[in-house]
Amino acid sequence: MMENDEYTAPQNEDVVAQMLNLLREQNKTLKSQERLLRRNETNQSLLLEEISQLVKEIRKSAEVPADRSDVLDYFTSAALAPTLDSVWNFLSNAQLSLKATLERLATSDISFARLGDGEFKLMLSPWRNLAFQENSFELIDALENTAASSEPGLLVGLPQFMRNTNYLKLWPKIWGHLETLLNPERTYGNSHVSRPLAFKFLGESAVELWREVWRNKSVAVITGKSSRFDIVPELFDSSTSIHRIDSTPTDAFSDLHRIIQVADSSDADIFVISLGPAGTILAQLLALNGRRALDIGHLSAAYLNIFEGQSVPEKTPMSR
Repeated sequence: MMENDEYTAPQNEDVVAQMLNLLREQNKTLKSQERLLRRNETNQSLLLEEISQLVKEIRKSAEVPADRSDVLDYFTSAALAPTLDSVWNFLSNAQLSLKATLERLATSDISFARLGDGEFKLMLSPWRNLAFQENSFELIDALENTAASSEPGLLVGLPQFMRNTNYLKLWPKIWGHLETLLNPERTYGNSHVSRPLAFKFLGESAVELWREVWRNKSVAVITGKSSRFDIVPELFDSSTSIHRIDSTPTDAFSDLHRIIQVADSSDADIFVISLGPAGTILAQLLALNGRRALDIGHLSAAYLNIFEGQSVPEKTPMSR
């Protein structure tokens, strides 16, 4: 037996050694696999996080408009509902529509002075200027006087009621004061008749109504020197004649006294004015002098924007 034991012991040691080596290799393999699994788990975790984030973004894009100002407009509208309702109630009762305003201008000799966001911004504070018009207490007083005018020969224009960001900011600031200047028993025109909005929604009928305003009449265009105002034939060739009276390129309010003297010596049937806020005031002053004056602002640029695809008035150069 001793011999057999001495003979088999080395074999058992070899087997044990082989098994130990095999276990070591298996242990290395398991550790390697463990590292791979952990790496995969990390990658999967990161992938799951990315997917989760993507799902959130998809949900957001489905529920919220891409333009976040729309969301702001919504909540602002809700918060300002009482003021906006007051503006809407006043305008819906006292303001002519776009078409009715143009028909009034085309079938009567009434003058027209427009109030819009530019005029409102100046009226809010004497320290608030526009790029082309320096503000002053005198200018604010003149704009307020135009807004409060009871002149029977003057149609005062107010903006089309809109709940866009621009007017959501303006109406709450200006309405409390502006409402005291306006008369709910008086009829107001729509300032947007000379804006792209009129041509967009009324199309060719807006063009024809404007052409009817000065059909067979002589026209004097009062605008800033080197201004971007174009005498577009499609709008103006129904007149018998047309000439231009230049004011200053900027701060035209300070030039109104001279312009009125020039206008007094003109035999034009109609003065059409593109002078920013100064034009609003000038239309009233000329009407008080018994002359027909129409504050038309960016009428030509609005026409070119809608019918010829040119830039909106605000994005065209101030001067040539």
